[in-house]
Amino acid sequence: MLTPTAPPSSSTAARSLPLAQRLAQLPRDTRDTLFLLGLIGWVLLLQLENLPVWCSGLAALVLLWRGILTWRNQPLPSRWWLVILLALTIGATLLTYRTIFGRDAGVTLIAVLLALKTLELRARREAVQGPAPIDNRLHRELPLAKVAYGLIASTVFAYAVSRLGVYLGNSSLESFASIATTLLFLASFIVWFVSRHQAKKLTREARGE
Repeated sequence: MLTPTAPPSSSTAARSLPLAQRLAQLPRDTRDTLFLLGLIGWVLLLQLENLPVWCSGLAALVLLWRGILTWRNQPLPSRWWLVILLALTIGATLLTYRTIFGRDAGVTLIAVLLALKTLELRARREAVQGPAPIDNRLHRELPLAKVAYGLIASTVFAYAVSRLGVYLGNSSLESFASIATTLLFLASFIVWFVSRHQAKKLTREARGE
């Protein structure tokens, strides 16, 4: 006696469709995100010869990760993942170029930052609904934010001094100022991130969330 077979589920039926039809059935925001990821990947591919191997590999993994999250409609990772990946990127750049400034180091950082930015990329409908997660006026009033602004200004000044050392041919001044620039930049990033996290928490409390 033949037993009736259950009809295929919707997910199984969707997987059996050709790729073009599956893409056509995706929401508009999902298709736009996948298109943007492909465009970023193509731009980075054109710079493949100018980027370190670790930079190309990290950017490719991040774009692949974001694409999988988009395809499966899964939530974005925690911001702490961004902090960890950014810290690894800065560390690897320092090991590769002995600085995070200059043309080659700058291009490397921009390439990875472009890929990391996609992990913050949300659907357009999420971006236009509701108030901003952080009250910028409240953030500017925080003591940590003022410290961050001071560190950023100090970073710019230290970088100008390092360029002056190069112009004067003073290697000691250039080396000292470059180290100071790197340390001040890292400190300003950490303080800025902590201040934004604090401002986000205070904004939620002020709104009663």
